[in-house]
Amino acid sequence: THLNGMPGKFKKLKFWLQAALVGCGAVVVATTEGSQDQDYVTKLQRFTIGDLAASLDTNRIWATLSAMLQYVLRETCSTGDGAEGAWMLRITKAHGFGAPVRLGLQRGWSSSGNIEIEARIDAMFDDLLQAV
Repeated sequence: THLNGMPGKFKKLKFWLQAALVGCGAVVVATTEGSQDQDYVTKLQRFTIGDLAASLDTNRIWATLSAMLQYVLRETCSTGDGAEGAWMLRITKAHGFGAPVRLGLQRGWSSSGNIEIEARIDAMFDDLLQAV
């Protein structure tokens, strides 16, 4: 991976958002630029939250995230029986800087494979409760 040009700018935006959401003060990024097979790290870079935020419109980003979360809240609470049960949230973005991000929300799982995941999560929590 690299941090050059528009793709690099988008990667830095994602690093900033992830770090800001979990309250992390900095991120370390390993890049493979210049590696013959792109499998070996050639450089480590450390970015503080401030470094990453310097080239971003953070107010706009937080406003967009807030609107997305308001949408999720509105949709899940608008059903007659409340928000109980499984919901699938799908975030998609076409390639290219500036391409729109789309948020889709639907009730239930979209495939039978996800039911297995839900059962495994239920079992994990059952095991944790038994250990307490």
